[in-house]
This record gives sequence, C-alpha cells and structure tokens, in this order.
Amino acid sequence: MREIERVCISCYKTFNRNKLIKMKIVEGNLIINPSGYLVGRSYYLCYNVDCINKLKNSKKLEKTLKNKVKLSTDFWEVVQKEVSLYEQ
Repeated sequence: MREIERVCISCYKTFNRNKLIKMKIVEGNLIINPSGYLVGRSYYLCYNVDCINKLKNSKKLEKTLKNKVKLSTDFWEVVQKEVSLYEQ
C-alpha cells in the first residue's frame, strides 16, 4: 500500500503525511490538527525550523490561505511546541 504524501506550504517539498504539521481553518482561526480528527481542506508544514522561520517572516502563509484567517498571537509558539515534541 502506498503511503499518503502531502506538500509543505513553505518549501514545497513532498513528505509522508505523518511527518508534517497539519493545520486547518476553523471558524476563521488557523489551528493545529495533529490527530487529523477534522476533515476537509488542510495545510501542511514540515518540521524543519528554518522552513518554519521562513514562513513566519514572510507573507507566504497569508497568500497560501488567501487572507481567509488571522493568526492568533500565540500561533507560532504552538508551532514551536509541536516541533519540540516531534524532535523528542
């Protein structure tokens, strides 16, 4: 059986879906959806810290999401926590 692959919205590299941070827009907020319990359109981000920082410091995320969402002030902190949990 072939593994499911997705593309990182920052570096555009293809990864196994389990090796990416899954994000979803819910009621105008971008949330991290690690368990995949929410269905529908999702966005994926790889665990590479340089990739995350590049996305954080550019307008690429807003362009990808087509300005449908405003990020909460602690969104990037949550992403960093997710990365640190993955590295352990």
